[in-house]
Amino acid sequence: MISGVDQNTFSLPLNDFIKPLTRCTDCNCKLTEIGKHQIENRLTSLTRKCYDKFLIYPECGQIY
Repeated sequence: MISGVDQNTFSLPLNDFIKPLTRCTDCNCKLTEIGKHQIENRLTSLTRKCYDKFLIYPECGQIY
């Protein structure tokens, strides 16, 4: 079963306008790419080992 939001996304041409999870719910800033070397001191050793690409909300500093 498709939820109402999913169904509307598929039936209406909204994919160019809806970009979920691209703005922070706290600071409303857009996600931007950041180099691993710039945030290495904030990463756990396992995260540092397993991931190479990161995104950050520059305003609040939340990393993904």
